[in-house]
Amino acid sequence: FGTRTEHTGTLADGDEITCRATVTLYDDTEPFVSLEECTLRVPSEKQHFVVGGIPLDEIGSQLRGTKTADELSFVIDFSEHFPSPPLRGKKAKVDFRNCSYRRISPADVSQVLEQYGTPNEAILRAQIKMSLQHNFDRQNTNFMMHQLYEYLLSTVDIPISKRIINKTFQEQCKQQLEATSSEELSEDQKNNLSVKAARTVKKMTINAWLQRTFKLGISEDDIDKQAAIIAEERRVRPSEIKEEYLSNNKVSVLGNMASERKIFERLKERMVFTDV
Repeated sequence: FGTRTEHTGTLADGDEITCRATVTLYDDTEPFVSLEECTLRVPSEKQHFVVGGIPLDEIGSQLRGTKTADELSFVIDFSEHFPSPPLRGKKAKVDFRNCSYRRISPADVSQVLEQYGTPNEAILRAQIKMSLQHNFDRQNTNFMMHQLYEYLLSTVDIPISKRIINKTFQEQCKQQLEATSSEELSEDQKNNLSVKAARTVKKMTINAWLQRTFKLGISEDDIDKQAAIIAEERRVRPSEIKEEYLSNNKVSVLGNMASERKIFERLKERMVFTDV
C-alpha cells in the first residue's frame, strides 16, 4: 500500500515502469517476447526480475541507478545453461518503449490497518505471519511431491501400455502443431514429445496402481480442494479455476492433481526427504 507519484530521474528498487516490452534475439526479426503494455517493478538486490516469464536478473540489476527515459534498451547474453532451451547461448536485445515511471511512498501502519479492517498492528502482524507460513507450507508440499514423483519415475519398474503411450504422443503432437501453427514438427520436437508421452503414461500408471493399493478414491470435495490450492497460488477465486478447467474439458486434470496429493499425504509419513 502507498501513494504512487510520477517520477523523473534515477531509478531505485520499488519504482514502477509501465511500457511496451520486447525481447528480440539478434538472429531474428520478430520479438521472442512482446508485451504491448506491462508494468514492471525495479527489483532489489535480493529480488528476481522477470519479463514475459523469462528471468532477466542481469537487466534488473542494470535498472537500478538508470535514468528515466522514453525508451530503455539493454543487451543480454544468455548462458548455455539458461532455463529456456531456445535462448541458450543466444544474444538478445531487451527494449522498453513508451515508458512512464512511478515512485511509491509506503503507507503508514494506520492506513494498512484501515485497508484490512484489522483492529491493531499486533493482530495484523500475526495474520501476516500465518499467511506466510501457509504459503511456505504449500510450496514446500509442492516441492516434496515433485521430489517424490521424480524418485518413483526413476526407480519404479512397471509395465506401461505402448498403445496408450502412442495415443498420448499423437495428442501432444496435435496440440503442439495447433499452438505453433506449424504444418510439421521437427525430429527433435517429436523426440521430446515421445519422451514426455512415455513419462506421462508411466506417471498415470503408477498413480493408478497406488490408488488401487491404498483404496484411494477421488471425490468432488477433493477436486474443490485442489482448485482452491491453485486459486491461492494464482491469487484468484476457486470458482474461476473450476470454470477454467470445465470450459476446457480438463476436469480430469484437476482430478489427477487431487489424486497425486492424496497419494502424497498417504505416503508422507513413510518417506525421508533430503537436500541435494
